[in-house]
Amino acid sequence: MSESVNIENKKQNRQKPPLSVGRITGEILAGTATGLVVALPLACVTGFLLSGFLHVDEVSGFVALGVLAKFATIFAYVFPPLYGLGSTVGVYLVGTRGKQTGSFLLTLAGGFLGGLLMLLMFSIGIYLSDELILIVFLLFWSLLVLLIPPILATIGFNRTRRYKELTGSLREGSNRCMSEFKIARFVGIEACKSIFSENSTFVLRSPEYYRRLYETSEGEDTKGDRDEGCAETVDGGTAEFTGFVVSCWTKLKGTEPTRDEWNIFKKNDQNVVAIVSTPSKVCEFLNKALETNKERTKRRFPFFPVQHREVNYEKVHVDHTNISDVVPFTKRAQFSGEEEYRFILIYVWPLLIDSFILGGGIDYMEKCFANPEMSKEDKERLQLILMNARCGYGDFSDKNMGEILANADILFE
Repeated sequence: MSESVNIENKKQNRQKPPLSVGRITGEILAGTATGLVVALPLACVTGFLLSGFLHVDEVSGFVALGVLAKFATIFAYVFPPLYGLGSTVGVYLVGTRGKQTGSFLLTLAGGFLGGLLMLLMFSIGIYLSDELILIVFLLFWSLLVLLIPPILATIGFNRTRRYKELTGSLREGSNRCMSEFKIARFVGIEACKSIFSENSTFVLRSPEYYRRLYETSEGEDTKGDRDEGCAETVDGGTAEFTGFVVSCWTKLKGTEPTRDEWNIFKKNDQNVVAIVSTPSKVCEFLNKALETNKERTKRRFPFFPVQHREVNYEKVHVDHTNISDVVPFTKRAQFSGEEEYRFILIYVWPLLIDSFILGGGIDYMEKCFANPEMSKEDKERLQLILMNARCGYGDFSDKNMGEILANADILFE
């Protein structure tokens, strides 16, 4: 397991996360703000101490123009290097939020180079101006060059931008976590027809699909969700992101569904069969089928690597840097009883994908269970569906009932 995870991490690290205008803007603005917070007070204190302000005539309170000019000159030479270093910190803190990271040294090199360029431009300004207009000139000049260090630091960071890699105990803990719990996909009799005939063994749906399902089912929350792809924020607003497709599962308390878990989707009859698996098996299946571990230019499909975790049912903190990581895993509190576990595939803009259906391939299935309390009619229909699957030409052919359903005996009681 550890070796396979290492291989997957290496493949993922060769892939750069998608560029985000919002994220880059945030890095530059954070670099600017942090640079000012670090450099401004330090440069002012240094200029005050070295320019001779302490020796000004306290009786007259008159600050000689020469002392003021000296303060401005010292400030102009001290501020740029400090500002470049401060910008590095701001850019790196924003850049490494979420699942991305980059080289701190290259970010530092960009920020420091920007500081040297600022120093050079300040020097030129001081050389060309006289004392009477020095302060005004430097203030105007600063507005033109203030963005240089954070921009160069951002360039340095994004040159080495990559996905974070879990290491050591964190990776092992993640593997244990993934193997310790089971997830289930509850399906109705119509879905069983498609799955066991292998016409559509795995389906990914878009937020628009679930919104449309809600509308066409006359507003029943058990069928679709009018707010899929939206999240309530802690400040009372709403964040929306719809550029993804999703597969929705339920996190089980044990190794097979309990009676209460079978009843989660009883109202809309989506509880005839439960396909039980683990997050690692589903991820392995999707990454292989959709080729998400290949270099982006060599993929046949427009998806980024699979993201998966439990759904959050509370209000969230959302901004332009994390909207694509937070919104797809957020639902309204009224759905909390579903204990949902999601697999998300973000796709490349400007595509618009309503559904993505995989025909064939059942490697993600660990076991299938039939609902012990299904109706007699559903039991008879499921028997017929499975008999047809056994007589077909796909992965279910020539299997006995016990190999297809872990509790197949209930069909013949």
